[in-house]
Amino acid sequence: MRIIKLSIIAFLIIAALSAGGLALARMLNNPQDHEVRFTIPPGASRREARGEQIIMLPRAITLTLGLRDTLIVRNEDDFATRISGFKLNPGQQFVQRFRRVGKYELICATLFHNDQFTITVVDRRTPLEHLLSDLVRK
Repeated sequence: MRIIKLSIIAFLIIAALSAGGLALARMLNNPQDHEVRFTIPPGASRREARGEQIIMLPRAITLTLGLRDTLIVRNEDDFATRISGFKLNPGQQFVQRFRRVGKYELICATLFHNDQFTITVVDRRTPLEHLLSDLVRK
């Protein structure tokens, strides 16, 4: 009977360590895996000036807290762009890491348009990933 109990305890410990290792590996993966990237393409403002409809950013972006929680917008256009008050000159990027669940309204503005988009940050982490995320990414 004692051997069965010890076997069960050993199995549970190994299972917990395996799950923790997998969760930790997921949390420590390449930092770029935490990013959602968008690029304002070269010539976008000139195309808008000619009357083309350009979608710089999707109207809705969903990020996952602790897993894919960083928004990066890079301006490759020849003209400056604004993301909710932050000026992005050509070649610059806007980086925002979201640390709380919620909905965030941002505005992308150029000379020719103002687009509003919503970022929804959700939390789909397991309890173990919560703990590891808090320990690893502070």
